[in-house]
Amino acid sequence: MDPVQRLYMTIQQENYKIQQTTQLIESSTGDIQVAYSTIQAVHVSTVAGLTTTVYQYISTSLSQ
Repeated sequence: MDPVQRLYMTIQQENYKIQQTTQLIESSTGDIQVAYSTIQAVHVSTVAGLTTTVYQYISTSLSQ
């Protein structure tokens, strides 16, 4: 599996985790809700970083 495919699969896994934490946030209150929101923010940030990396890989391969 090439690097872009691996990153794509990782992005899909992170998106699934975001969906899971969204449900947990909606079903909880107080400090637990804040904790899940923090966890979700980490996953969102990870997706953003991985997406940027995929764009860089694609851009590099197209410019060669």
